[in-house]
Amino acid sequence: MGIILFLTVLMGACRPSVPPSPTPVGPNDTTTTVLPELKILTLTTPDWPDAEITLGEGEANILFPFGADLSAIKLEFTLPDGITADPVSGSEFNLKKKAKIFLSRTEDGAAAQFSVTSSMADQVGVRGLFLPSPDHTNSFITYANVCSSLDLMAELNFNTLFVCSWAATKTCWNSDVLVQQTTYTSPAQGNMYAGYTGGSGDALKDIIAEAHKRDIKVVLWFEYGFMHKVGGVDFDDPLLANHPDWLGIDNQGGYANYNGNDYYLNAYDPDVRDFMLALIREVLTKYPDVDGIQGDDRMPAMPINSGYDEKTKAAYKAATGNDPSLNYSSNAWLKFRTDILNSFAGDIWDLVKGIKPSCAVCFSPNPYPWCYNNLMQDWPTWVSEGHADLISVQCYVPTSYETTATLALRYVDKSKLNPVMILKNGSKILSEEDIRSEISINRRLMVCGESQFWFDGIKERADLFRELYPNKAVNPL
Repeated sequence: MGIILFLTVLMGACRPSVPPSPTPVGPNDTTTTVLPELKILTLTTPDWPDAEITLGEGEANILFPFGADLSAIKLEFTLPDGITADPVSGSEFNLKKKAKIFLSRTEDGAAAQFSVTSSMADQVGVRGLFLPSPDHTNSFITYANVCSSLDLMAELNFNTLFVCSWAATKTCWNSDVLVQQTTYTSPAQGNMYAGYTGGSGDALKDIIAEAHKRDIKVVLWFEYGFMHKVGGVDFDDPLLANHPDWLGIDNQGGYANYNGNDYYLNAYDPDVRDFMLALIREVLTKYPDVDGIQGDDRMPAMPINSGYDEKTKAAYKAATGNDPSLNYSSNAWLKFRTDILNSFAGDIWDLVKGIKPSCAVCFSPNPYPWCYNNLMQDWPTWVSEGHADLISVQCYVPTSYETTATLALRYVDKSKLNPVMILKNGSKILSEEDIRSEISINRRLMVCGESQFWFDGIKERADLFRELYPNKAVNPL
């Protein structure tokens, strides 16, 4: 339900058969008169072009988008010749309360008043929460916790849960695909919720079922994507133990990494890409009620200095007749690798929509062009090619939040942009002032809601979100 503000003002005047000296209608006059010539011909709200205006002879009804600041609405209007208005066209009106425009005719001083009725539409947007793996939170490790955590989400009017589904070589379900490609001897070994208790015994099944009872959608967030590990390379890792050749190689012959910290599998290798697609196919088949699949800043992505493994170099030479340049930013070599990653975004779309057309394909990339210059993550192309239902750009720096969100709108329509705020980072919690400011920016930009990283932060900011989200929002996913 949106916030409905009714502002009612009546228009009128009188035209006696023998005109007396007219009596002006002023701000303190409650006289109702009928004088059709005193009217507003056209009315616009220049700062809110998406507002829906119904203009009548004596009144205008305006439906504003969710989040409009009704305390300072500029109205521009045109009048018949010889009619003046107070306030004049271009003035700001406080439409939180009764507003009037007083009209008068120059020739005889006849006067009337014009009314405006305003209301606000329901918000259409994703109000999301990111749920990291159980290594980082105990909020969903038992059935009782699942229910109480989702109760809190519903109470605070959040509508989407992004569930970490792939991280540190583990999935959030019992995966046969993972067992086939790793040294795990059973699906439970690779399930990050292996210790889950209560309910059905299947954490993901219960999360989806209980979320849907509360009108909350569940999107599976493939957090690690193509990343192997943070901090180094581990050949005892269950996946690398079977596939040591799946590691990416950089231009120095070392293991491909981002900033000497995040080490990547080789996303240019068709076998690695097929493995990721097999995981997505499996979870959509096992859990057909899931509402979406999300790639992160690591899928599809690769460190820009990667691609120097023998398989990728051979593929480039076969395609171009040349060896890759040791300058990893050279145009042809960069385009070859970026095209592979962009094509994979399309593969995700085709796979997901082929299994369940209503299932959303989402991505949560870093801001562009930083993500392209460092991780070859060309998400504007995924958008332009029609391979994304939602783009949740990571807008994690409060001091540059507005700049980052505004820049993203160059590449994606506001109806698909869902900025991510960094609500909680370790023990740090985003200040109430920053939360208010960033949500206010989102309302002004009219983007598709916002999401919070990560879940546990709402426990510390519950009262604030009760205030900021007093009503439900329409979920577009």
